[in-house]
Amino acid sequence: MISIIIPTFQRSEFLKRKLYHLKLQNCKYEIIILDTSLGIHLKKNKELIEKYKNCLNLNYFDLDKKFHFNKKIFFGIKYIQNKYSIISFDDDFLNLEALDDSLNFLEKQRNYVGANGYVLNYIHAPKKIHNLKRIPILGKFDVFDHHNILERNKQYLFSNAVRNQIFNLYRTNVLKKIYKPLENRPWKKYTEILFNIAAISSGKIKLIKKIFEIRTVNYNKEKYQNISVPNFRSSFYHDFDNNDFISLLNSYKTVFKHFIKKDKYVDVDKAYCEIINIYFCHRIKTYYSQELAGLKKGGLKPKDIISFFLRKLKYFNILKLNVLYLLIRNIKYYNIHEIVRMFKRDPNLKFSHYYLNNYSSESKFYKGVIKANQYFKKID
Repeated sequence: MISIIIPTFQRSEFLKRKLYHLKLQNCKYEIIILDTSLGIHLKKNKELIEKYKNCLNLNYFDLDKKFHFNKKIFFGIKYIQNKYSIISFDDDFLNLEALDDSLNFLEKQRNYVGANGYVLNYIHAPKKIHNLKRIPILGKFDVFDHHNILERNKQYLFSNAVRNQIFNLYRTNVLKKIYKPLENRPWKKYTEILFNIAAISSGKIKLIKKIFEIRTVNYNKEKYQNISVPNFRSSFYHDFDNNDFISLLNSYKTVFKHFIKKDKYVDVDKAYCEIINIYFCHRIKTYYSQELAGLKKGGLKPKDIISFFLRKLKYFNILKLNVLYLLIRNIKYYNIHEIVRMFKRDPNLKFSHYYLNNYSSESKFYKGVIKANQYFKKID
């Protein structure tokens, strides 16, 4: 029912950990590996495929080294025959239990096009921890499920926790539609945002209230990204100097209008113009509405002051006995900076290391992540 697309490039060590973790979860879904690696990494990846081909449903493609990121992924998407698809990078941990729940939901609710869940960031642990390489902190996650296409796009613009929509579980026919314009385009910041808006325009997305993925962070991603996706972080002002930009924008016009027509309550041309405006507002990091500005004409309003203090109140969750207990149990794993990050996104400490290891319904998944990291460390 599901195809898991794993693009990889020069990271044989992470692909090794990824496949081991999928094996720990007894993954039965099709796994499509799209490899543009060179040299020793290509050799190791092929040895890895031989090792796992009898216990995982693998389809491995050693692709032309000139395939850029988008062309590589679309090659995999075109190949898929299954009803559902998900793109999951080689250095991330995917929770198959949450994936199963997403699949079951989409099978019952035909008016949704995709699903996602909570994302954890795996960060470097202090040296005093002996059995962990990294520890989890709740990362960015967001889904957009308003029935109106314009409201979904406004939700996207206003969100402070938006994550790249490329990692959702999608109906394959939808993913093919929204990715098609990118097939022969380089992956840039404007490409990513256009994909996100197309994905959000395609239909409602469900939030599955479980850990969906754990992302690996805090290794030298910037250096790696410059090699695998060169010039990704181009500024808005450079977009118009790029020959692909206007052409890609025009290519998405058909895609956007296809999805807009499904919403009978909006005017197609007006909605298209508004969606493009939202894209530009997002791209140049300005507000779509003064509602987000905080400081309005006439100074702070009472509701702004109340909102500020309500946001700060989450730090006082530490006064709750259960939260204080979790904090005390976790104190050896986190420094002050990390504790602030924890409370900012996770004021009840639901996703702290101690809670996940002892009380969470997803402790089995998390312990599998720890085991995969230990395995990864041992063999390398």
